[in-house]
Amino acid sequence: LSSITIGQSLEVRGPVDEAGAPLVELNGNGVSSGLVSVKDSVSVTLGSLKFTGSADRAIFNMGYLVVADSVVSGNGAYDATDGWQIRRGGGLYSTLGKLTLSNSTVTGNAAQDGGGIFVAGGVLEVVDSHVEGNLAANGGGAYLEDGTSAEIVSSTVEGNNASEGGGIFNETGATLELASSFVIANEAQLWGGGVN
Repeated sequence: LSSITIGQSLEVRGPVDEAGAPLVELNGNGVSSGLVSVKDSVSVTLGSLKFTGSADRAIFNMGYLVVADSVVSGNGAYDATDGWQIRRGGGLYSTLGKLTLSNSTVTGNAAQDGGGIFVAGGVLEVVDSHVEGNLAANGGGAYLEDGTSAEIVSSTVEGNNASEGGGIFNETGATLELASSFVIANEAQLWGGGVN
């Protein structure tokens, strides 16, 4: 699958099975350099889709992106010999704009910083979602860079692993608010099993 660049505001929703799981899968088959890229200043909703198999981050956002009722899994990689396949955001990388994750799961992704999610400034909103089982050197579940404002509501950050910030790596200049959420069973080899 070649990377899809979205340069205008739109909404895309896929069909689901009887259990509500997405039936449409965007799969990079281990060679794609990203699956979806959202340009700045556009508003995009991606709903009921599965993003997987990208050798790079699955989704890159510079606009106002809502990922709803979706799964982002198995993107990026770590190899004991070659190290980290990508530097930032195995699952999702958002910069300057706003990324909203709603009723979605980010799992089994890997990157040097922010195995599941990397946010470089702008806003992150995670609602009714799961960030679990992601791997990084820093910020297994999520990495929040200086200038980022993040809110995690009614969500779970669980079972992520990193050297620092197993669940979340929160830089000094970033703000993080947790409400009715769980940060549990994350692991760090050095500092901050839950939040660093």
